[in-house]
Amino acid sequence: MDASNIAQGIWDSITGLPQSLYYGAKRTYISTGAVGYDRKLRNYRENERFYQVVKLLISNEEPLRRLVTVVITEFYRKLDAQGKEAIHNQLAYGAGRIGGATGRSGFCVTNNSDGNYQELP
Repeated sequence: MDASNIAQGIWDSITGLPQSLYYGAKRTYISTGAVGYDRKLRNYRENERFYQVVKLLISNEEPLRRLVTVVITEFYRKLDAQGKEAIHNQLAYGAGRIGGATGRSGFCVTNNSDGNYQELP
């Protein structure tokens, strides 16, 4: 694993904050119905569809888990040393990206007047 890939993932996560805030604000604005009831209704339906997919995956995860494990294992076995190194570098980048996003979220927590903490979008 290359430390520069981890650092790049952290940096990309931090620099992605403005875009994340924009998308969150845009989605919230549309969900208020300010741009029309049809857009609000469409967002509601999209949310419900997403929740249903997640519920289905959670309720019966074992077949999906076995399939993913078999596919990843077979794919990895067929790789040469250079391919495995590339996978390791991408995993390092992903770890840095997740770590950066977690740190960014922790940094964006504010203290409300009642003493409770609230995470910013």
